[in-house]
Amino acid sequence: MEQVGSLLICCLYDVVRIGDAMDFQVGDVIKMKKAHPCGTNQWEITRVGMDFRLKCKGCGRQVMLPRKQVEKSFRGKYPAD
Repeated sequence: MEQVGSLLICCLYDVVRIGDAMDFQVGDVIKMKKAHPCGTNQWEITRVGMDFRLKCKGCGRQVMLPRKQVEKSFRGKYPAD
């Protein structure tokens, strides 16, 4: 791999922009586009990978969502406790 400016050139000539991937970590509390039926839109990340496990901060319900859907619905992070 070779870095040229803000691009990363891989051996198969795939071009990947550095910083395009969102940085999510277990324990982060994020805001999603739509609120949960309990009324809150705060979610704690409990698993990160191709799928995310999110825990509702209002009622404690846990859901699994694909990474693509989380990145699309993401609206911001809450400050760390």
